[in-house]
Amino acid sequence: MKYLLTLFFLGASVSLQAQKAKMHTPAEMVKIAIDSKLTYNLGILDKPLTPEDYSDNLLMPEYYIVEKDGSILLKKYNVNGKAKLLFQEAEADFQSNKLTEAREKYLMAYAEDTTLSLALTFAGQASEHSANYVDAESLLKRSIRQNYADYMAHWFLADVYEHNGAIKKAKEEILIAHILNRNNPRIIAAMKKILLKEGYTYNNDWQFNPQIMVQKTDTGITVQYEGVWLGYAIANALWLYEPGYKESMGISKDADLSLNQDREKEGLLSVLITAKNDEKKKYSKDVMALQAATEKKMFQEYLFYEIWLPKRPDIALLLPTKFIDEISTYVMKVRCSAN
Repeated sequence: MKYLLTLFFLGASVSLQAQKAKMHTPAEMVKIAIDSKLTYNLGILDKPLTPEDYSDNLLMPEYYIVEKDGSILLKKYNVNGKAKLLFQEAEADFQSNKLTEAREKYLMAYAEDTTLSLALTFAGQASEHSANYVDAESLLKRSIRQNYADYMAHWFLADVYEHNGAIKKAKEEILIAHILNRNNPRIIAAMKKILLKEGYTYNNDWQFNPQIMVQKTDTGITVQYEGVWLGYAIANALWLYEPGYKESMGISKDADLSLNQDREKEGLLSVLITAKNDEKKKYSKDVMALQAATEKKMFQEYLFYEIWLPKRPDIALLLPTKFIDEISTYVMKVRCSAN
């Protein structure tokens, strides 16, 4: 099942809905550019573009989710009074390795403010560090039931399962933690270690890196590309600059395009069409992964995991749990190889 999603991030709505607009072929988009009142200047990139570095684009455990009137809302922890003091004392005890005291104070802080599910997570971590794995598992599962978006709870629960030899469960939890904080290098390292125990290698030696450059200049729209990325480049140019184009695709004139599925879909379909026309050519790993994802009917999973989550890891916090599971399946089927 694919999703039509509207996410609410701190009160602001971000539409991720596909409009089912008619997708243009690369040839059709070239014709639109040729017939345009604007001048599109096509050219080949002088040199390959290096991928963006998202390694510092990390989330902190600041948010919890609330379901209201059929929508998922993301709220920031706002701890005050006695709960705040107890939480601070628990943090100090944890840093001093007073794990029993830390656990108790985390739970006391939670009793004072039951929105603070993070306190359950840290109490579970204190129990884990005390080798009380049964209690740790119980507390971490309780935290996840209240706030599924807590990547730390999934991460720590994966550690508990790994210690207990429940590697399949550890794999499931660390994949969720990874998706909920896509760029976190420590989670990636933990995931790679757990996956190796399951007989898989996570291949993170590449990332989505479209070879295009599109910009508006005094002489028109400059569109530079390399190889298979021509259609993707033109699609981006049309969506950004061609008068009336995005309206013709069912999108309002002032709409934010950064998380628009149709924009990405049209560009990526052009990449697939161009690649299919020259099947003997060896393409970059991001293109090959796109081809594999499409064959496995995981286009939307590719879109989120490879393109959007590195740029906007926060949107993962609001995804349906079923879709997070489907992204996990994508990671295993496309990003991992059996040893």
